[in-house]
Amino acid sequence: MSNLPPLNDEAALKRLRAFEAVVVWLGWYNVIHLTFVCVVLLRLIAERLGLATPEVTTSTMTMIGAHAAVLLVAYVWTSRRLATQRSTRS
Repeated sequence: MSNLPPLNDEAALKRLRAFEAVVVWLGWYNVIHLTFVCVVLLRLIAERLGLATPEVTTSTMTMIGAHAAVLLVAYVWTSRRLATQRSTRS
């Protein structure tokens, strides 16, 4: 038997939502961290190959990654919203 509190309790729902928010935040933190690590590794590879120029800095690559992350978030949000609308219609 599970030790979880009943979900009809308002305090239990608040705790569940807070836990979900923490899990989502940790997920996005991991995505951002891995993106930054990839940017740094790409910069190191570019330096080793002689492809790095003053215009291609770590901050430039980070901004490219940030724009890609924003586009990914917009795509996921839109697809979830469309899926919700489809499920309410049927």
